[in-house]
Amino acid sequence: MLCLVNNIIERIYNITIIYISFIMFQEDIKSLCSHVVENFSKELETIDYVQTFKALKLRYEQHQDKLKDRDRATIDRYILIYFLYL
Repeated sequence: MLCLVNNIIERIYNITIIYISFIMFQEDIKSLCSHVVENFSKELETIDYVQTFKALKLRYEQHQDKLKDRDRATIDRYILIYFLYL
């Protein structure tokens, strides 16, 4: 009986984690997504029966690329302004 209860609790826990991850992906909660991917990506990579975690990591990587592009554009803009005023 105890084994059955533990199994049910584990399934509820897994479903909850999957649901929260899906909501993070759907609502595009960047700060929470970043935290999860940066701190738990190794553990989540072992779960391959749900595509939500892979999609979450892909969205995280796309967001990081956008940030890098924005930073590069800002630096380029400052360099251009600097040389225009020389």
